[in-house]
Amino acid sequence: MKISSKLHYGVIILTRLAQSKRPMTAKEIAEIERLPKAYVEKLMKQLRKSGMLKSSRGRGKGYELAKNKKSITMLDIAKALGENINLVACLENSFLCPKSKSCSSEYLWREVKKAIEKTLKNITLNKLSKKYAKN
Repeated sequence: MKISSKLHYGVIILTRLAQSKRPMTAKEIAEIERLPKAYVEKLMKQLRKSGMLKSSRGRGKGYELAKNKKSITMLDIAKALGENINLVACLENSFLCPKSKSCSSEYLWREVKKAIEKTLKNITLNKLSKKYAKN
């Protein structure tokens, strides 16, 4: 199992913004976090379109959280980025597998998915930003 760079970087970007007391540009975040600027820009645009971020122009321009960091969960971030938590294709589309009705491992993967979703739902951006506060 592997988390996508999209979700990984999205969490890093939002954590950085949660720790900031002012709007930040994609360039600033990319430099501080040592991430590719073009990819950070792309992710921030997607996060803005999904309602996670808001942007401002002019002096003090940049991006900031559109919601309270206490109410944003890691599961919210995954969904905002269009990430799928299904570990196997058949959990998303059971018609893809001819054995879906009698599969001996379906229960296992469904329970693992539930556990991952529960964990992601229980960790807020506020909690993460406090635990890994950066100077």
